[in-house]
Amino acid sequence: MRPVLVVSGGDIWLISTPFGRRGFFYHAWVDGCPSWRRIKVPAPDCPRILAANLARDRRVMGDRWFRQEYLCEFAANDETLFPRNSSARQLNMTSNHSFLRII
Repeated sequence: MRPVLVVSGGDIWLISTPFGRRGFFYHAWVDGCPSWRRIKVPAPDCPRILAANLARDRRVMGDRWFRQEYLCEFAANDETLFPRNSSARQLNMTSNHSFLRII
């Protein structure tokens, strides 16, 4: 998207809820340009959302998903099949080949 903005001088609006500490939206929020304006509006701050509905959804969804979807938190990626550092250790780049060798 940035090449388009260089030509047009326009703005980019990224609107999303967090989905773990990964992906484009997370990196744009955490590592994006310091001059970017970031607006965070957790659901309890919105007067149109009833506290009873939030309490119900927290019970139904569980705390982690609720915090991610309603409180705008980048939750840890707990739902991976293998821990991130564990799977990274199992893959080594070979020095003479351009493929991964599983050990």
